Amino acid sequence: MFFRGSNLNVPQNLLEEAEALLHPASPMTDIKACAGVQGYMSVEGEVIEMYAVRKVRSGKDFVPMRRLTLEQDSQRISVTLWREAAIAALNIGERVNITHTKANKTESPAPNIHLHQN
Repeated sequence: MFFRGSNLNVPQNLLEEAEALLHPASPMTDIKACAGVQGYMSVEGEVIEMYAVRKVRSGKDFVPMRRLTLEQDSQRISVTLWREAAIAALNIGERVNITHTKANKTESPAPNIHLHQN
């Protein structure tokens, strides 16, 4: 059973704003330039180092986390994968494209990126 309501007219600018919130832009960014990027970005590179999945506390729960290193044109970056991304099948030498990431400054020479799940 369902109820029929009257048509709802939504202005185009509100539809566009809603679309941007649901699907934010994530431009492809070179690894060497990602430390200065604000907001979401995408990175691509070869997995050259990968650690075992660990369970870490996030609030009251424990969630899977994995660290790996990506290389692109001799530039390297440390990446931290969380939740479902941490348990995805990956292999050393595999080229990956990680979207909707945000850079997190660290004290190490290489920038560190944390993958945020939406």
